[in-house]
Amino acid sequence: MEVELLEKFKSMMKNRYIFHLHTVYTDGSSSVEDYCRWASNNKLDGIVFVEHTSRKLSYDFSSFLRDIEIAKRKFPLIDIWIGVEAKIIPGGQLDIPDNILSRIKLICFACHSFPDDIELYHTSFKMLFTDKRWKEYIRCWVHPGRFLKHRGFLDKYLNILEDLIEVAINEEIFIENNLRDQLLPHRIVIKIPPSKLITGYDVHSVEAIGELEKVVGRQY
Repeated sequence: MEVELLEKFKSMMKNRYIFHLHTVYTDGSSSVEDYCRWASNNKLDGIVFVEHTSRKLSYDFSSFLRDIEIAKRKFPLIDIWIGVEAKIIPGGQLDIPDNILSRIKLICFACHSFPDDIELYHTSFKMLFTDKRWKEYIRCWVHPGRFLKHRGFLDKYLNILEDLIEVAINEEIFIENNLRDQLLPHRIVIKIPPSKLITGYDVHSVEAIGELEKVVGRQY
């Protein structure tokens, strides 16, 4: 990974930013420009798009990138980052097309569905986190524990979650504190070094930002 790029990302995290935005290109209802205009009106320093991706991409990624470039010119005071959210596949691989890997610098690891096999879940994430292929990217584990919660496993296997977070941190992977899901217990959050913990909104519209802030308060 480029040291300069990583330091720039860490610097962005010290300012007023919003991380984890989905657009009309996937399951969002706000455009790239909608978010950037909102960020400009609210005096934010940075925003991070984390758009869904898969090997069978359902949208034009080039068009998405063009929208980002237009927004960068239109809103030059905002530090705009492009990321993707890629699902883990049993065995520790990612559901992401090779042809976009050279066009991004930020990959977010996610688990939306998985076999009900905790040992496979555990070992697959360990393999993913230690896979040298992804070390050249800025990496973040988004909504950690969501799959466990949805399957009713979270309380029973908090030790698994804690172990994976420790592995991720040792591998220089950021951990998202997902505001929408409120997944991570306080006792886990306080163990994560502040430099590795990134606040994630995980929203699908500009309106959803305001709705979330009514519940959790402003985070920037």
